[in-house]
Amino acid sequence: MSNILFRIDRAGERVLGRRYVAVRYHPGFRALSAWPAARRFRGAAGTGRAVLLEIDGTMGMGAVMAHAVRLLALAEQEGWNPRLAFTNSLYARDPGADWLPDFFIQPLAPPPDPTMPRLKVRNHWNYRLIRNRPGPSLEEGRALFERRLGFAPAVDGALAAALARLGPLSRAIGVHYRGTDKMFEARSSPFEAMRRAIEAARERTGFDTLFVATDEPRFEDYLATALPDMRRFGYEQEGVVREAGKPIHFTKGDGYAKGMEAVLLIRMLAACGLLVRTPSFLSSWSQLLNPQLTTFIVNPGALYSAEFPDRELIADSYAVVEAHPGRASQRA
Repeated sequence: MSNILFRIDRAGERVLGRRYVAVRYHPGFRALSAWPAARRFRGAAGTGRAVLLEIDGTMGMGAVMAHAVRLLALAEQEGWNPRLAFTNSLYARDPGADWLPDFFIQPLAPPPDPTMPRLKVRNHWNYRLIRNRPGPSLEEGRALFERRLGFAPAVDGALAAALARLGPLSRAIGVHYRGTDKMFEARSSPFEAMRRAIEAARERTGFDTLFVATDEPRFEDYLATALPDMRRFGYEQEGVVREAGKPIHFTKGDGYAKGMEAVLLIRMLAACGLLVRTPSFLSSWSQLLNPQLTTFIVNPGALYSAEFPDRELIADSYAVVEAHPGRASQRA
């Protein structure tokens, strides 16, 4: 890729260039662009005041949930009465619509009010400039989610229906491989490292079944060749469009279907007997929701490894498998 702001590929689509990425993702640029809105919100919000915290950034479901919990923690620290809204276009039925009620409930939130001070969040700088405090611990984050958020009845019903077709997952090894757009926040994980982690998981559990969640078709083909004696299955939501080389949440398919698949995969991976994963907020939430879930993390180094929830998930008592032979380690 050339060192220009963008280029046009053969399909006529604009492709980011290195210079654009270097500027757009630089912490200084993000902090500078977020400062005016953060300052205005800080002046309007006061102790006991109902506030609207709107997550509008281009990010996947797991990242939206992580930002939501960090915002709820900040609200409690500041004494605000928070209401959340999720309005990024990836999972919306209609552009700009709040899709939070499609997948979640927020039982303690104040009713909608257009006069509320509103903070629009596109990245963590939008709220770190208000109060730069560390995010919640795993226990605090889990408690916040259970108290102030929760899965909507539609998600519970869809999960029950899916598990009735798939069967129980407790004797399956969950595998989450995120490969299509891991160029900014984490290294891409070699298939061979995943194979070694899966074989270590099989040795530990005796399970010979894999529940696979991935956006990389080549990885599924690799598993069929590298581990032919292991049964493999997964889950695909009707209405989700799959495009080669694109993460599912960036495809042009039905936003509601993409969102439902994401929350169901989080919960299905959490229900497995052991989890093998690459860095991703989606499968981080599987660990967070099931604190008893033993997990092998491949290539744990990532830009968000110092953020909630991976900060503790990686550094705590989970097995870590590095990508290169001879560097594998396991922490009990």
